[in-house]
Amino acid sequence: MLLRRSRSCCRSEWLRPASRSRSKYDRATLQRKWHDRIQGFLDKGVIPLVDLESSLRRADGERHFKPALPVMDRLGIALMAFDGYQAPKSPDAGKGYRWGYYINTVVNAYPDRFILATNGGTNPNWIKGKGGRRRDFIEQTERQVHSGAYPIMGEYEFHHYMSNDQCKRYKTDRDVSVPTDEPNAHRLFRLSVETGIAFVFHDEPEDSLLPPLEKMLAAYPKAKAIWAHFGAVPKPQMSKAWGPDLARRLLATYPNLYFDLATGLPNQKYVCTNKRGFGVIWEKNAKDRQTDRLKPA
Repeated sequence: MLLRRSRSCCRSEWLRPASRSRSKYDRATLQRKWHDRIQGFLDKGVIPLVDLESSLRRADGERHFKPALPVMDRLGIALMAFDGYQAPKSPDAGKGYRWGYYINTVVNAYPDRFILATNGGTNPNWIKGKGGRRRDFIEQTERQVHSGAYPIMGEYEFHHYMSNDQCKRYKTDRDVSVPTDEPNAHRLFRLSVETGIAFVFHDEPEDSLLPPLEKMLAAYPKAKAIWAHFGAVPKPQMSKAWGPDLARRLLATYPNLYFDLATGLPNQKYVCTNKRGFGVIWEKNAKDRQTDRLKPA
């Protein structure tokens, strides 16, 4: 499976009548469209890329869709799954999390290119572990996924370092730590078991964070969990166990675990630590610089 992730940052969107955002197509029709697009690339001898976790705000979509479509065709990007953001405040929105429906309109417009994902678990309601009220994010996620409208869930943040841009601007709102085995995490894993729908999650590969993640994977063997950013180790001192042997063990032990293959480019710099090469899958040359060749291991 070839997966890639890219994240546009965090502007919200609002579409009042949810009924206008429902899919125009049933699942069988969508799957035929996805199949035909993938087969079209295969017929041309091109490996089709399927991006199962990107995030899209309305402003970026409205600005970039038209020029982006031919680029997708040229690069062999068959399908992309976009998760959505919370809708902005409005006088009639009420209290609690505001489910955003912009991605529904995107899929309705381009059903052969884009896959509908749930709103992402990057908002304060999720990060603070809220639950028990109808308008809480986890409550709405459960209802939305049980409706059958969403083929995939995510991305849900458990542990997330600051991005390069946030380090430059000294913003800490993406410096997130949500326990992997907290009550809402259990609800997310159970939701995947109940519906058969996979979810994407972000968890830094720190040594201390592996035991609770493995605990959850073992407790919910039928949950389909996709770990974002394979081989991305921004803070090596915290992730000394990470490497080919650990990856093999995890995949062999937990058949319900998958990896998103997006990672840092060779010698890419992590601004927060001022060090290069946080994508650890690349070979090095004689000058100890990463090349664009994968390590054989």
